[in-house]
Amino acid sequence: MTDPQGKLAGWQQAPGDYGDRDLLFFDAVCATLKAESHVDGRQVFAMGHSNGGQFTDLRWAMRGDVFAAMAPSAAAPGLAWSEPLRPKPALHVAGTNDEWVKFPVQERAMQVVRRLNGCAAVGTAWAQAGRITGTLDPSETGTPFVSLIYPGTHRYPAEAPALIVNFFRSRRRGSEGGRTGMRTAGGGAFSRRPVWAWRRLETAAPFDPRKHASLAGRERPTSAAMKPRNLVLAFSLYLAAALGGAAAEPKLVPLFNGKDLSGFKTEGAAEFWRIENGVLICENNAAKKEHYLWTQKEYGDFVLEFDARWKATTDRGVDTGIEMRKPKIQLQLGVSGSLRVDMTGSFYTGGKPAYPEIGQAKEAKKLMKPEGEWNTFRVQAKGNTFTCWINGTKASEYTDAKFSGAAPLGLQLHGGVVMKAEYRNVKIAEL
Repeated sequence: MTDPQGKLAGWQQAPGDYGDRDLLFFDAVCATLKAESHVDGRQVFAMGHSNGGQFTDLRWAMRGDVFAAMAPSAAAPGLAWSEPLRPKPALHVAGTNDEWVKFPVQERAMQVVRRLNGCAAVGTAWAQAGRITGTLDPSETGTPFVSLIYPGTHRYPAEAPALIVNFFRSRRRGSEGGRTGMRTAGGGAFSRRPVWAWRRLETAAPFDPRKHASLAGRERPTSAAMKPRNLVLAFSLYLAAALGGAAAEPKLVPLFNGKDLSGFKTEGAAEFWRIENGVLICENNAAKKEHYLWTQKEYGDFVLEFDARWKATTDRGVDTGIEMRKPKIQLQLGVSGSLRVDMTGSFYTGGKPAYPEIGQAKEAKKLMKPEGEWNTFRVQAKGNTFTCWINGTKASEYTDAKFSGAAPLGLQLHGGVVMKAEYRNVKIAEL
């Protein structure tokens, strides 16, 4: 284990993250396995859960020619599919009550794959295992899509691995047929032009692994003493899942109980904060000073999840956010007071620049619902890394060892701004 305390950032989520650290690690794994074992290059597969699922989507975009099929779980591609994508047999595992990667977000990703793969308009029953219902969407090009849907949360379902293995066994690059009874395109060559599947834009030719020395090694010849083996590259699963159990998740508990301000410091709060129908409302006018609603408890490493909505009534917009750690770092929600630009999902450090570019949520507008509707935010402070998700998709990440001390969490109401913002379903888990 390289990170036994779980303090480092998770799997790479987009091209260029961490200098392509994890893609280079993947290249090294491939090169080592090819050098030390006999690998049937037609039977290499990728799977992963949660962040590992998004890394699976990233490998589809950046190393797609290596794989015969893909199987992300509890994931949405986000910026992973900002690179060219070619049709490929795929399977997706999704819980309808996923609290982290919302099911509608995953369903949109699945629809992109169905269109990309040229799947039939109507799917057929594929498998039933425990709570999981499997549906096959066949494709005349040999790139079928299978969805494994279950009425569960973000937790990895125990029935999924066997179904994924069965799907992988039916797929092989360069083979004919398979269990779907359809022709499989040979060698990863497809008649369709590459597409920007997630952004729905056409672009240039896809990633060519032949240009990368780490993927250009030849396979050893097959012999009776060296039987070809399937290579399932599942290292992007959480460690617990890799050891045979489901990934342990932080247990989120209510931080705001929907009734009163228990657990918060209430001095001066009555002038700015009120509760209506289980919703925490902050409201201000141009004459009032700013106010923070601080938790009584200090938090170091944590995951905070909440729904928020606001609608500007002036050109100044709404300016709120979540303050954390010592010294203070803030997750901005709404229009920045210093920049007069909407910086929702970005991290404010108070330094120069106040919003480091690497910590900005540049795609936030695309991830959010229209102003006035509820959006779900999740912010994680883990070690030196701060991460924000918007509606289930990673929006920003910032790493800085400076902000290391535990401190109360503060919900901000900016001073001198005519504004109103609402919070609900505020939950937290200590890590």
